[in-house]
Amino acid sequence: MPVFVEVPFVGKLRTNAPSLALFVLGLLAVGYPIHAARIPSLTVKQQISSQVHPVSVYAVVRSVPLQNDGYVYIALPVLPEEYEPQLIYVAGTITNQETIDPSAGKNGILELKPRQIQYSGSPTPAIKSDVVGKPAGY
Repeated sequence: MPVFVEVPFVGKLRTNAPSLALFVLGLLAVGYPIHAARIPSLTVKQQISSQVHPVSVYAVVRSVPLQNDGYVYIALPVLPEEYEPQLIYVAGTITNQETIDPSAGKNGILELKPRQIQYSGSPTPAIKSDVVGKPAGY
């Protein structure tokens, strides 16, 4: 026979309710360290223009392909001392790099000077493929 306990503001609870409370406390014990271990991030913003596309911008944690000229946004983790992330720009056969200073960011955003990627040779031709049509009975 179940035993009921009267709890103020909650109402009547069965005797198995304390096990549910322990389950919720266990979830909190697992979830809090995950929440507390979050690393703040810094978003890098930069305008890029190039004669050759796509331009791939690589950072410490991710790469962002840029199909046309424009702004690139990359979120970087803010790590302790002696952390000098580099941005690497790849457009066709051109490779440039830039070291950034994460401490120069304001309100979580680091805006860099616009970058122009110059290509001295003739641009690489676009790759075109022949598309095979659907079979007649399809």
